[in-house]
Amino acid sequence: MSADVIIGCQWGDEGKGKIVDKRVSSYRANARCAGGHNAGHTVIVDGQKYVFHMAPSGLLHSGVYNAIGNGCVIDLKALGSELEGLQKAGVQITPENFGISYGAHVIMPYHVEEERSKLSKSIGTTGRGIGPAYTDKARRSGVRISDLYNIDKPEIRDRVLGIIESRYRIDKERFLLTMEKHYSAGKVKRWLAKALLTSLDKDFDVDPRKVLRELQDAFQPMKQYADDVSYVLNRMLAQGSRILIEGAQGAGLDVDHGTYPNVTSSNTTIGGVLTGLGIEPHQIGRVTGVVKAYATRVGSGAFPTELDNAIGEGIRERGIERGASTGRPRRCGWYDAVQVADAVKKNGVTELAVMKLDVLDEEPGIRLCDSYELDGREARFPASDALLALCKPLFENFDGWMTSTKEARNMKELPKEAKAYLKRLEMLAGVPITYVSVGPDRTQGIEADWL
Repeated sequence: MSADVIIGCQWGDEGKGKIVDKRVSSYRANARCAGGHNAGHTVIVDGQKYVFHMAPSGLLHSGVYNAIGNGCVIDLKALGSELEGLQKAGVQITPENFGISYGAHVIMPYHVEEERSKLSKSIGTTGRGIGPAYTDKARRSGVRISDLYNIDKPEIRDRVLGIIESRYRIDKERFLLTMEKHYSAGKVKRWLAKALLTSLDKDFDVDPRKVLRELQDAFQPMKQYADDVSYVLNRMLAQGSRILIEGAQGAGLDVDHGTYPNVTSSNTTIGGVLTGLGIEPHQIGRVTGVVKAYATRVGSGAFPTELDNAIGEGIRERGIERGASTGRPRRCGWYDAVQVADAVKKNGVTELAVMKLDVLDEEPGIRLCDSYELDGREARFPASDALLALCKPLFENFDGWMTSTKEARNMKELPKEAKAYLKRLEMLAGVPITYVSVGPDRTQGIEADWL
């Protein structure tokens, strides 16, 4: 059978969790392939809200194996708290329905400290250590779930302790060199230097064994879930089962294809599915690109269609546009068909799911960006935030429908203005729309029946 993918085609927060929740019951497994607990998927079932940050939202369905792949980075305490909260809400989590890849990397305490630096804040990260964890992964100085699982082996334990000790020692040496440089240049007074050096021992005199013990304590409740996720998923596929892969963030935040440098630290496009789970490329089947009926972005970065006015504020309030993980308000704007078309091509998207159409119910006029102009010429969506900031969006105008769509359950029940708008989105994307969401609840959606 096939591995079907749910992937974001904007800057994340598109509503992927609802699509996963709607479809996952017909799959044998649900897997996360990239990202960390900066993701936030909200699912509402019978008025009960479930927020997933790291765990796959397929945990709400019995008989589904849920996996965190090797492409993910994990904050052990945060994941432990999330699992505990889900269990208290009545969600059953066992080694039979949940697995964490041995190859997933661990977010260390110093990763969080680093990402809370001034530079990271300027980029607009969540400050949760995800970027630095991926950096250490790339330079081969990371700690993985398999390391903690096998920490009783002396060779592995010594390596992990060496990594921890080296990290704090390097930070201390860098600080000392900086202090010496500024003191010699007369930029730091003697009394201030002494005060800083006194506190230095408290800040940097870290016992690697204590850090490791804390990691082991946080890992202990989750040790039962550690698994060879790639093997499990490939075995399911070989046996004819279908798996559903749950993307994190969106194509616009991909470290290679997004608006660099205001991007995340992993591949949020289709390539991240293969490297982040270790499944065979030919197994990829249906790829559903998820978009909102408008656009949002969190943090810094160019946003050609942004509405920094009362219209944008109205969309933000009606759409409850705040991050499920961070609570940060999202910037809102008109739908960007250039961005979506780029994501469709680069991800092999076969269909679109349009979310939050109901948020536009009160808009008398609606616009969408159908093209960019850069230096007097038509431009494609650039993988550069600086270039995107220079692009001039060109808009099409549509009449609003000014009536509620929340009760619609088929395309015929939508106002003709809403259908005209959706048809134009479909045409510009070049793939069919197969689902339209008209509210947050699991039941508030339309299977597109005009195909």
